[in-house]
Amino acid sequence: MIRKVEQQFRDTVRLNGLWGPKDHLLVGISGGPDSVALAFLVVQTGLPATLAHVQYGLRGLESDKDEELVRTLAREWEIPLLVFRPDPTLLKSAPKAALQKEARRIRYQWWDILVQAGPFTRVLTGHHADDQLETMLVYLLRGHPGAWTRHISYRNGNIARPLLDIPRESIIRYLHACHLPWREDQSNQDGPYLRNRIRQEVVPALKKIQPHLSELVPAQAAWVAHMSAAAHEALVQWESQAMQSSEDELLIDLRMLREVPWAGFALYSWLYPLGFHPRQIQQILASESRKTGQVFTSPDWVLAHDRGRLIGKRRTTVLPPEPVTIAAFPATIRCGATILHFLPCTDAREVQGLSSSTLLMDADVLAMPLTVRPWAPGDRFVPLGMTGHKKVKDLLIQRKKNVFEKQSTLVLTGSDGTLYAVLGEQMSDTAKVRPGSKSFVLLTLTCPS
Repeated sequence: MIRKVEQQFRDTVRLNGLWGPKDHLLVGISGGPDSVALAFLVVQTGLPATLAHVQYGLRGLESDKDEELVRTLAREWEIPLLVFRPDPTLLKSAPKAALQKEARRIRYQWWDILVQAGPFTRVLTGHHADDQLETMLVYLLRGHPGAWTRHISYRNGNIARPLLDIPRESIIRYLHACHLPWREDQSNQDGPYLRNRIRQEVVPALKKIQPHLSELVPAQAAWVAHMSAAAHEALVQWESQAMQSSEDELLIDLRMLREVPWAGFALYSWLYPLGFHPRQIQQILASESRKTGQVFTSPDWVLAHDRGRLIGKRRTTVLPPEPVTIAAFPATIRCGATILHFLPCTDAREVQGLSSSTLLMDADVLAMPLTVRPWAPGDRFVPLGMTGHKKVKDLLIQRKKNVFEKQSTLVLTGSDGTLYAVLGEQMSDTAKVRPGSKSFVLLTLTCPS
């Protein structure tokens, strides 16, 4: 058993390039079986190494005994030891369900500080084959798309995990064979945490069906990693044709996706990182054949189906702006992303280049003060050159505006409620310059990028 584990350890390091002869290793050690075995295996390499223990102090005397064991091992192995005691309020204030996540954040943050300060070049953790299996099951039970493609990497930046090919049972037998002591953290066995329930209930049931399950996981994880990388590379080469994205916007051609058999994989790859649940992504796929305007939301993004396209914007960019009042001219105001310049003039003949973003209005008919605001259901105006009223909603539908363009549409109204312009789209006949007009206002709209 000793030779088998040590050979597997060396093979994992070599085959995955986890470190080299010039690296200085920082070994995370809690006192549990995995980290003790890892530290002992590292000591035998002869490379410069230092143990790093976080004393959270959450388990009272048990935490003290963990630290005592780690200090004893460091003395016996004649290896340096660093101990970090974080502010206990950082964890005590965290919700119970988030405790492990917060502890992990603190631990990794400390390691990162140590690496930045030097001389450490690699941080080693004791993740093993059973952790790999549990991770896959966690993602599966949470409904993660492609759950079996989610795996713990052998190396992630400065973090290296040389025990990933070794099952927990082999690690325990190795510790017994080497007469090494270790500590058990009861919180890893009990409690409501999903991973603990998987460890205590699901994995044992699966191992009754396949006793060698943990030994099969490393090969499966490696195969999945290679397949995932190949699929991602193919997707990257194709996605430029079907998707355009920036920090705050997204555009996906659903009609193009319909032509490939892996449309679901593409959408999962693009939308799951944005916070969309797998069920929503399935609905989005189904919405391709439905009416325009269907909206899907995640905590940070809003997506809308628009004539065979999926248009997305970050939530912070689609908040409706507050109304702005103009009491007198000249004036320059900003409403949302639109800047409006109101300039009085006395001779309409001097004004040239009128368009949907440059309007010339009869100042004498404007009921002051004016208001610039988002359009609202029920807004009506008299289109230029017409006598009857038209709903703003109908104008936007006629011009095939998508959901976000509709949300950002502004109108200019007077104090009496008269609507003088759908800004950027059309002016009302009410405000047009007539032969007898004597006073004018030039309105110019700009939308900074």
